[in-house]
Amino acid sequence: MVYICLIQVAAIAIKAYMVVEALKSVTFTPSPRPSIAACVPALGTNINIFTYCIDVALEFQLLCLSLYKGFFQWKCNSTPLIRTLHRDGFIYFAVLLCISLTNTIVSARMFNAPYSAIVIVHQRVFHSILASRVIINLRKAALEERFSTISTAIFRDREVQDRDDDSNNIP
Repeated sequence: MVYICLIQVAAIAIKAYMVVEALKSVTFTPSPRPSIAACVPALGTNINIFTYCIDVALEFQLLCLSLYKGFFQWKCNSTPLIRTLHRDGFIYFAVLLCISLTNTIVSARMFNAPYSAIVIVHQRVFHSILASRVIINLRKAALEERFSTISTAIFRDREVQDRDDDSNNIP
């Protein structure tokens, strides 16, 4: 856990430095009319690719760690809640890894194109969709686990009661 936290802090520091350097070189394309302020940025450097590469590396690391942990914990603790957490966590990190790879490729191929940042919007949307999906499925699994435990307890109580009744009826 400490390893992941240290790597995340280092990555955030590196990315913050890269963003500050990239913002220093941003210029705006001139407006077609002088009364309208220029609002279309033209990046001076292609440093964004490195920030996306850092994201890809971090998400690949989290994907591998969650897959490793899920594989070995799946055998030991096989409750519906744990299975749901590992399954949805793996899907979450796998989809975000694919989107980060797409961000890197689009940023490298379409540098300074007007639509080069279009995939970033998809990444933000998928973050919220997948996080919501994980939470909903965890709630569903917890609810199913709770009811299955209650029904099992009721069923076991009936078995014990039936055995007691059968033993009392024997002459």
